[in-house]
Amino acid sequence: MKDKYEILLTLKVKEYEMNELLGFAKECPDCFELLKKKLDELPAFIQNGKYEKQWEACKKDEEVIKYTNRLRKASVQAVCDIEKYHSSHAGVSNISSYISQLSGSVMKEMTAFGINRDSKVLIIGSGAFPVTTLTIAKETGSEVVGVDIDQEAVRMAREIALTAGVQAEFTSEKLALLPFLKKATHIVIASLVEDKKGVLKDLYQHAKSNVKILLRYGNGLKSVFNYPYMPSGSKEWIQTLINEDEPGFYDTILIEKAGCHQSSGSSERTYTYE
Repeated sequence: MKDKYEILLTLKVKEYEMNELLGFAKECPDCFELLKKKLDELPAFIQNGKYEKQWEACKKDEEVIKYTNRLRKASVQAVCDIEKYHSSHAGVSNISSYISQLSGSVMKEMTAFGINRDSKVLIIGSGAFPVTTLTIAKETGSEVVGVDIDQEAVRMAREIALTAGVQAEFTSEKLALLPFLKKATHIVIASLVEDKKGVLKDLYQHAKSNVKILLRYGNGLKSVFNYPYMPSGSKEWIQTLINEDEPGFYDTILIEKAGCHQSSGSSERTYTYE
């Protein structure tokens, strides 16, 4: 029982602090720096073995579930607000700096994903400060489109791309109506996209048969910062876990339509329908 109350207290304190700083930042923009520092503490919390064991031991407890969901709601809102703040205050030098800092890790992931100059890449949940989208466009020269349900984020992303001089398009159009979806060769689904199953349903109906989908998610304690996804059996998809044994604050799964799958490694765990 002690474990329950220790992890519960930690979740409550972090959610309270996050929500307080979200309010402070609306009154005083300088507080965005404090909010960012608080948000930056979450990866260490997620990867702390002690808290992970406590959460797993209590994961069916209603209060633990409740405050896990509340902390995720606050952390997702913090990410969105911080991205919009950075987007509205970033100059060319800052944008270039962000892209340079992240280009190594982004391109390592995207190269493994098979993206090259001829690829047509769709980023779902691109956000207001779309570093992944801009990095792929800048480093590979591929055709890249970012889609986000937040129209203000889309407007800000367009301005950032224009300021940075990077060729990328952004839209808030529904996936089913998006012409680019029919020719996309690679699709990335951000970890902050909530309805992942709904998105996959649209992709199955409208995307190319040989499209490759990279889905980011976080289960367990990682769900305080990411929306979860359970990679269970599916008749429609072949799902291959990637880097599940490596530390990180989200996990990644490669998804391909059944019948078009090509195995890419013996260390991966593949889910097929039962």
